[in-house]
Amino acid sequence: MLLLFSNSFAQDVESQKREIEYLRQMPGAVDKVLSTIASSSFGPFYMEGKCGYDSHWYCFGDCRTMTWSWNFPNFTWLKDALTGRFNEISTTARSFDNYFEPVRNWMLTSLPQFLEIYRQQQQAIKEYQSAFSAHAGMPEEQAKDRANIIQCIQKLNQALQNAQGQITQGIGNLSAFDRRMNNDLAQVSNLRQSMESSIASNQQRVWEITEKYQCDRDFARNKAVDIQNTVRARFNNVVANADAFGLNAAKVDASSSIIIADLAIIQNKYQGALGALEKAGSSPNAVIQNLQLEITYKFYSDLAAFAREQFR
Repeated sequence: MLLLFSNSFAQDVESQKREIEYLRQMPGAVDKVLSTIASSSFGPFYMEGKCGYDSHWYCFGDCRTMTWSWNFPNFTWLKDALTGRFNEISTTARSFDNYFEPVRNWMLTSLPQFLEIYRQQQQAIKEYQSAFSAHAGMPEEQAKDRANIIQCIQKLNQALQNAQGQITQGIGNLSAFDRRMNNDLAQVSNLRQSMESSIASNQQRVWEITEKYQCDRDFARNKAVDIQNTVRARFNNVVANADAFGLNAAKVDASSSIIIADLAIIQNKYQGALGALEKAGSSPNAVIQNLQLEITYKFYSDLAAFAREQFR
């Protein structure tokens, strides 16, 4: 998973909400794939034929008749394997809320507390920022204003640090969920190689059996190839359905990354601002502008409201 952090949120809050909802709703998507598997036949495929050979005039055509049949080597093992793999994916998907619990707790408890502190300090920063501008040419007064702004951001930092453990654990849990889900999805992809190996082995057997046929050799071989292609098509249909429902490593990575990236930004945003303000000669106006106070407050507020809707 590649994460690129900046001073801006990775996505707007609607993206956050959408990705959380997607990860929580994955069990339903897995159920749809399992339904597709259940309705698909992977054999056994009955094959039969009857043909005449050794034609002569004295027996008025074909003197001999060959009747052949077999149940084409069975691919029900592949259906069972697909069912087993997606049952494992379902188990992992249904565990998302457990993995997400530290973030959920942060959203439901620490975040509302932080929002109140944030609202108070945001207003104070605006007032001290206006005072700093009004005190142009008054170095001593501006130094006081600057100190007050730093103190406000320190309070924001402290509020964030109080929930640091929950956020850190949340990032770790989401990363663990992402790894587990991708490992489960990889097991489905690995079945393709097993399927192709089985098809190659079965084809070799068909070729050996039909080599002894006096007639219908090409028909039987072509029928076997048709069945092999049917098995491939049904396997590909399962995989395509899973992909259409977002059950693929790229989608899980993307959703987890968006949430993790914004959690990391929440951790880092104000620590960076505080460091910038403490540098001699830095402009508090520029630093505060970079904090995007109004945007950030709306982001936090919307996220807290979403948490109340989803998790209570």
